[in-house]
Amino acid sequence: MFLGNFERTLDSKERLTVPYQFRTTLSTQVFITKGLDSCLELRSKESFEKYAHKLMSLSNTKKDFRLITRHIFANSDNPFFDKLGRIKISRNLLNLVNIKNNLKIVGVGDRIEIWDPIIWKNYFEQTKSKLLDVSEKITNEDFKYEP
Repeated sequence: MFLGNFERTLDSKERLTVPYQFRTTLSTQVFITKGLDSCLELRSKESFEKYAHKLMSLSNTKKDFRLITRHIFANSDNPFFDKLGRIKISRNLLNLVNIKNNLKIVGVGDRIEIWDPIIWKNYFEQTKSKLLDVSEKITNEDFKYEP
């Protein structure tokens, strides 16, 4: 499980050193996709395969389903970790979420989100006041916790 948040800087070859506590959960192969918000999503191979399977099970006859699968798969990559725990992020993906050099890495349970730090700060500030209202709207059907 991925928890916490970290600030990082891309090196001159646009490689990201993934925090050690995240690397221990990931295999050498990972997948990066454009997230639905203004971020990238980094998943383990196993997590991405489950995610991809769900996306591919959507009906190809529905326009909205084709739209989402195209956007996600067309904006995905599967880099490998080097010996120093770095992955190369393509400039195409970085441009999609306006990341220049600095970034914010956020653990979100089953995935890691990669944000431009300013966009993350703005998102966090704009949404933190909505947290209580959103939590009130979540029903038992939405959140099934079984210890």
